[in-house]
Amino acid sequence: MAMLLADRLSGLRTAAKRWRGPVGVVATALFFAGMVFSIRSLDMSWRDLSFAPILIIVLMTPVSLALAGVNLQLVAKAVGRRISFQDAFSVSAISRVVELLPIPGGALMRAGALMRAGASVGESALIVSVAGALTMAVAVALAGLPLIAAGKSVGYVVIAAGCGGAILCSLKIARLGGARLALEMTGLRLVILFVTILRISAAFAVLGQSISLAQTAIFAVCARLGSAASIVPAGLGVSEAIAAALAVFVDVAPGTAFLALAANRLIGLAASGLIVMVILARGKFKWSLS
Repeated sequence: MAMLLADRLSGLRTAAKRWRGPVGVVATALFFAGMVFSIRSLDMSWRDLSFAPILIIVLMTPVSLALAGVNLQLVAKAVGRRISFQDAFSVSAISRVVELLPIPGGALMRAGALMRAGASVGESALIVSVAGALTMAVAVALAGLPLIAAGKSVGYVVIAAGCGGAILCSLKIARLGGARLALEMTGLRLVILFVTILRISAAFAVLGQSISLAQTAIFAVCARLGSAASIVPAGLGVSEAIAAALAVFVDVAPGTAFLALAANRLIGLAASGLIVMVILARGKFKWSLS
């Protein structure tokens, strides 16, 4: 099964490489067009912005990368391998930046790290896919809470679907690495999503908007969905568009939601870029895209 999944992922990766270039150009154009449209629809100016919350996003970026590094360590543990935290952090930081390339650079970086640790192609493909599905399932379950708070009964269905998916993924991880590891990976995702919520909340504050953490939860899911769109470099514009579409369910202006996720993305990417420069300047990390 692992080898079959690896073959299928290889085919998808080949298709992604072919289309990510042109799709990336279109996505970038739509991303900045969406920003301009949102700014105009909200009639915003520089005087409406608050720059202090930017520091929060910058400071939370290495925390996000550290958590991503711990996740990579747990993923390696699930297939009986070991990656040091230093290497896992470096891989996570560089992956965040190379996602902008016209190839699925982030996925290749993580898979390459697992294979350098001794995992086979099939093992790497399987555990990365299951871990990604677990992240999405936990995020979906969390997204049901603000829907229920807003009086939307569909929130219960969303929570049930997310929990069901999380249970299935956890059972698979438990078979690979034990029940404790499955609990650790699930708990880590809750922490990662909480940090994402804090970052997005700060991004709304940059725009001079204040929304509750419960409302922000649904936008954390949008960020996850965007990162899953591997054909679009870094999911550029995907998270923002989904956020704008779902904003009405939590009484947030679509333009504000688009700009908040765009701000979180751009500030986080800039901070990640600086961290990668430090990593590469030290010259202690040997890296490749395969």
